[in-house]
Amino acid sequence: MDISEIQNEIKSLLDLLGWSQKKLARELYMEEFEYDDELEITRYEEKVKKALSRSTTKVELLRGYLNFINSHPTFSKKRLVLNNFHSRECLSDEQLRAMKEFSSLVDKKIT
Repeated sequence: MDISEIQNEIKSLLDLLGWSQKKLARELYMEEFEYDDELEITRYEEKVKKALSRSTTKVELLRGYLNFINSHPTFSKKRLVLNNFHSRECLSDEQLRAMKEFSSLVDKKIT
């Protein structure tokens, strides 16, 4: 997945959870830091918001956000499943492209 696809996946999951980007940022902040500082939380919210909109955001950071959402108790309670694609050598590039298009179509129809 490229950066924009991961960002869109995160935003879709936030919609399913009923979370805003600020809510995600607060959850991430509480997980990472021991002390609650409203000013720092506000800064962290802006950092997360920018990460979800910039095309230069590191993929690793976005994958970390996805992993956090996937492991959050709210995600488990809603019985949601995170899609994971694992490329297989037995499929040609054309077959992989077709599967990706089909998967995107299904995702759009069910969300």
